Amino acid sequence: MAAFARGLFYPVLAFRLIRADAALRRYALLPFLINLAIFAVAVGAFAFWFDDLVRLLTAWAHVARPQAWYWIPLYWLARAFRWLLALLLAIAALLVVWFTFTLVGNVIASPFNELLSAATERRLGLRAPDDGGKGLLAVGREARRAVGDELRRTAFFVLVQAALLPLNLIPVAGSVAYATISVAFGVLFVALDFTDYAMSRRRLPFAERRRTVFRHRALMAGFGSSLFLTIFVPGLSLLCMPLGVVGGTLLYLDLEASRGSGDPPGPRTRPDPPAASGA
Repeated sequence: MAAFARGLFYPVLAFRLIRADAALRRYALLPFLINLAIFAVAVGAFAFWFDDLVRLLTAWAHVARPQAWYWIPLYWLARAFRWLLALLLAIAALLVVWFTFTLVGNVIASPFNELLSAATERRLGLRAPDDGGKGLLAVGREARRAVGDELRRTAFFVLVQAALLPLNLIPVAGSVAYATISVAFGVLFVALDFTDYAMSRRRLPFAERRRTVFRHRALMAGFGSSLFLTIFVPGLSLLCMPLGVVGGTLLYLDLEASRGSGDPPGPRTRPDPPAASGA
């Protein structure tokens, strides 16, 4: 729980850093605009299909109103269970819809997210690995790598979600298992998606990046949960992408620092970064 709680604070640290630095705000502008468009489409799709989806997934749990009085407690118990299951499925459906549209947005925004992540390291006085190229060819190579990494992460997410869908064929237990596992995997995938920019620049194999997330799953789940909860906060929901990129970069930098210090990974006190550029 302590690691989970530490993970929750990374989007807050990211917000403070972006607010304090004009250069980071410029890098965050395009991911913000892309996220704005994706969020509007995702919310519309979720609202349009939600009732049909819940009705489809909970049709087996429908119980007719009983005629005999002694069946009434069981009837209301069944209805309460159906509503609880509908809530779990709603959360799972929201995750799937959000990820489906966000992944498309992340693919489009990945070159700009890569620049934002590297700029975050420079903002802290660090030299981001493989960040020395200045020409168009170097920028093109980094953009191509960022898009390729995003497509790899997207394929990983889709394959896992497809493997989980058959659980819904098992009455009661299968739907509960699907909703629970889908939500748990979703918040960890959020952490993987946004810490991956820093790990990718260090040329870590994709398998090692996944292991890093699952090795620190409590910390990563806190970070992913915090980002997911931002979609319910008016205004902050539109900042989810830049907050995720900056927060994920800060998280991975703290993981790197904790390996040498022996301290538990988590938000730590840093020396003051170089003065912010611009107003």
